[in-house]
Amino acid sequence: MRTMFSVGKTAQITAEMTRYGIGILGISECRWSGFGRLKARTGKTIIYSGRDDDVHQSGVAIIMTKKVTKSLDSWRPISDGITEARFFSRFIKTTVTQVYAPTNEADDEMKNDFYEQLQKIVDEVPRHDMLLS
Repeated sequence: MRTMFSVGKTAQITAEMTRYGIGILGISECRWSGFGRLKARTGKTIIYSGRDDDVHQSGVAIIMTKKVTKSLDSWRPISDGITEARFFSRFIKTTVTQVYAPTNEADDEMKNDFYEQLQKIVDEVPRHDMLLS
């Protein structure tokens, strides 16, 4: 199952991050409800944004090591398909947008709404930030 909504998946993902030396990792389809910030047993911080109901579908998350978390300036959950985090870095700030876009099977209105919302968010990123989406 390709989701973080099963027992042990978060631990497995954070262990793989450590194994590969990954400092920040975007997750699509985490399937968590609501939004929030939590600390995993491994010390990694997870910020996530999911649906407002108890239907465990879609959802996005960003997982960070302790070092990366120290440079986190701000974050905001946008929807169950978009979350954004802004980081301090040595020379410029970096904005990371993690997205889970609708599939081709979704109706056109849903896809258009999603991409309009994403474009609005991208347009709001400060001009001098490095943008990663």
